Amino acid sequence: MNTTQGPQSQNQYPNGAQFQTAAGPRPAYQYAPPATKQPWWERDGMVAKVFAAAGVFVTLIGVVMLLVIAARAGLLRPEIRVGGGALLSAMLLAASTRLHLRLGGQIGAVALASTGTAGLFLCIVAATNYYEWIPGVAGLVLAAVVAAGAIALAMRWNSQALAVLMTASVAGLAPVLTEGVTVPLIAFLVLLQAAGCIPEFTKSWPAIAAARSLPVAFATTYAIAAERTGTSEQIASYLVATIALTSALAASRSRHEEVTAVMYGLASVPMIIAITALTGPVAAVAGAAVAAMTFGSLVLARPVGLATTAAATLVTGAALLAAAMTVTTGDFLSAILLGIGTVLAASVYQVKNHFTAGLSLAFIGLGAFDLVTRASLTVVADAWTMADFVGGLLLTADILIAVVIGIRRYNADREGVAVFGALALMVSSTITLLSLCVVTLGDSGQGLGHFSVTVCWMLLASALLALSLRGDGKNTGLVVTGLVVAASALAKLFLHDLAALSGIVRAGAFIVVGLLLLSAGAGYAQAFAKRAAARRPVQQPQPAQQQPVQQPQARHYPLPRR
Repeated sequence: MNTTQGPQSQNQYPNGAQFQTAAGPRPAYQYAPPATKQPWWERDGMVAKVFAAAGVFVTLIGVVMLLVIAARAGLLRPEIRVGGGALLSAMLLAASTRLHLRLGGQIGAVALASTGTAGLFLCIVAATNYYEWIPGVAGLVLAAVVAAGAIALAMRWNSQALAVLMTASVAGLAPVLTEGVTVPLIAFLVLLQAAGCIPEFTKSWPAIAAARSLPVAFATTYAIAAERTGTSEQIASYLVATIALTSALAASRSRHEEVTAVMYGLASVPMIIAITALTGPVAAVAGAAVAAMTFGSLVLARPVGLATTAAATLVTGAALLAAAMTVTTGDFLSAILLGIGTVLAASVYQVKNHFTAGLSLAFIGLGAFDLVTRASLTVVADAWTMADFVGGLLLTADILIAVVIGIRRYNADREGVAVFGALALMVSSTITLLSLCVVTLGDSGQGLGHFSVTVCWMLLASALLALSLRGDGKNTGLVVTGLVVAASALAKLFLHDLAALSGIVRAGAFIVVGLLLLSAGAGYAQAFAKRAAARRPVQQPQPAQQQPVQQPQARHYPLPRR
């Protein structure tokens, strides 16, 4: 037998893998060899990009040194320094347009263009602020033209790096020409922030959001912290926040919405600090205006992304809290916080929004905590004030609104919501009734206040027991809560009211509570009996059995015989 393999049976793959078939051995599938990992410096021209970025910053540092340091040393005339820097920048920009048309000239063209546009921008800053040759408005107009041209060129070349390098370079070197963080510096940075909005949501460039937002946010925050009452700083903080909100809403449906939302939140920090620097009434107006503008913008720009909505809600909450803390930190603080929570809760009932609902609960929680903390100290001394009454009344309204929203808007468990509402109403009603009687009647109203609280608790217990009879009657939570509330009312009646109240008020408390107990017990028993009777099967009367009618038997007569 010839065992020599023919030419078709030779290994046709380097690994020599074969498998047997009916027609003979066949080569197995040749898997591709694993790709070798390239070093980072060989990936997509990384070395060229690093050198180009470094060249941009080094060249611009040289331009700034020509404009400032040479002036301090007395070298060359100012006209020569500024003109030379502008001429160099224009030549770099012109060279970039020619280099971009050549093969492999994309990276170099972007570096030259970013250097040229940033150099022109810095020369305008120096002529406007350092040498004061140009009026401020004219300098801002020229800088806006340069920024718009740089952004337009970046969009035409589809190069995010050009816009980022130009913006970051100017933001890092402009403070040298403005001699620190000043109002002119913030004005130029606001121009860059506004110019970067267009490619952010048209090209979905996430890096430009950080490059244009972070410098102006930090500069404005520093200026507000250093000069809290300055009008220019105040206006700049609101302008920065407004631009950030506009760009965030425009880019809220893009792929990089989270980056834009975070930048919007950071750009709003100066505005929050600026609100705290205002006086009480002005701070209240400013906080309300920020909340109205933000929520109005969210409604008009619907649908809005999740991250943008969350950021806008946090900014609104921070602005309202800052305004409330600025207006007062005394007894009425809880009332202000609860009032803000009431307005937000009412808006949630009209337009369902989870973030607004959470913000409303946060304000209600803060206001309730402050109110209950002060009330726990006030109830001992019976030194109730009008602030306690207003806070208790608003807390009661907030609880009722929360119960309605939970049932109608969020389809929450009715039994659980009712139990929570009843327990919360026990606290709010206590504060409201005690403060109302003391404020209106003075010290003589303390007894009437405790009488009212005990009666209110019994009414809550009766309402819970009445609600437990609805539906299928298996509302165990309502029954247990109603019994607990009734037991609390009786405990207060015997342990406190019996010793603290006097005369007719004490007798009235026992009589009213007793009557409520009698009516609640009788009503509950009657309703329970009706329910039990309704569940009992009704026996239908059996019809009387009729005797079967006996048919008369036919008589057979014998036939006659023949």
